Amino acid sequence: MTYEETVNYLYSLTNFENSRRFRDIEGFQNVETTLKLLGIDHKSKKIIHIAGTKGKGTVSYISGFLLSRFGKVGVFTSPHLSKINERISIFHNDIEKNISDEDFVSVATKIRNCIEMNNISLTTFDFLTIMAILYFDKKEVDYIVLEVGLGGRLDSTNFCIPKVSVITLIDYDHTNVLGRSLKKIASEKAGIIKPSIPVISSRQRSSARKVINDKATSVNSKIVFIDDIYEILDANVSIDGTSATVRYIPTNTMFQVRTNLIGKHFIENILLSYEAVNILHTLDRSILENINLGIKGRFEILRKEPLIVFDVAHTPKSISNLLENYNSILGGKKFNIIVSLMRDKEHKKISETIAKYRDRIENIHILKIEANDGSNRLKKHLDKLGFGNVKITDKVQIDSDNYLIFGSFRTYEIIKKSFVDFNAS
Repeated sequence: MTYEETVNYLYSLTNFENSRRFRDIEGFQNVETTLKLLGIDHKSKKIIHIAGTKGKGTVSYISGFLLSRFGKVGVFTSPHLSKINERISIFHNDIEKNISDEDFVSVATKIRNCIEMNNISLTTFDFLTIMAILYFDKKEVDYIVLEVGLGGRLDSTNFCIPKVSVITLIDYDHTNVLGRSLKKIASEKAGIIKPSIPVISSRQRSSARKVINDKATSVNSKIVFIDDIYEILDANVSIDGTSATVRYIPTNTMFQVRTNLIGKHFIENILLSYEAVNILHTLDRSILENINLGIKGRFEILRKEPLIVFDVAHTPKSISNLLENYNSILGGKKFNIIVSLMRDKEHKKISETIAKYRDRIENIHILKIEANDGSNRLKKHLDKLGFGNVKITDKVQIDSDNYLIFGSFRTYEIIKKSFVDFNAS
């Protein structure tokens, strides 16, 4: 197969990512079977397994970055922004390198031959998960960071027996498949918790915290909630990054965290990653004084003047954080919004979040990225809240004003192309 044929083959499989549906059987059984047929002993791998709603991709990336000081780290994340290869990468000495097209084809061909010979059915995400593990095995990585695709309990990645499980902040997302309450969503996420495997969790709202704590206790897994051991005393957010003074509660010790990532929530993501990696290797906290990463799509500044920012925020809480940071950096100036949301998002709650900045927003452009996305639903809720400056469009037009662009990962390439056209004009 060529690279293009390989990608087309992957997308020809059952694809819950695109259909926005959810499997109703344990998703890792065929993954585990295929790995065994390929001769991979996944139980011997040193794995960090990461679930959650907000920030799990960022925590995966930071964990890979921190672990890379101790060896080669395979990192599997999803979805991708520009190219599917972004999902499978290796960190070594702080440097990330995505799987090459040649290796992508070679690994996929080996798996395809295996499942066709043994009549095994895989989804697109199953296949990609196996690709990541096979590639990491081939490259003899020392550690693996696995990000859950959706939920946790039934996810393709839940085949693993990790060294540590991580649960990032739980919020309302994919409620049509994970449940309408935080309790139900948390139950799906907590499905990654394994007997006697330590768990590190973000601060959680009370209902989600209880579910996670109860699950960990029931299987004799030690659990640490990050807000029980760390207190962020102050945070300074600017266009150049974020710094904060943090108190380690058990010893009342103060230390600094500094990063080029923009937003107070990144401080918690860094602390969460640090605690997870610390299970595998003792790290001095001085390392947290210089966490500089090139993570695309997370408050990515496309232009400083006027301020044009892209972010993949698509939950009520993540959008609230994004708007707060953007408005603060902008100093109260007016701005425009370009937003794209899939149909399974929390359109009403997101509209209410946007409405808090009504006096700052000049225009809202809802970018329609597919026929049955969430565009009409979002506009309906914004109209009900009295916005008269909302329009649905299938094309991005950026002028010389301030723009905050956020939503679906699928928007990224559209935005980048439009921005190139804007710079060329």
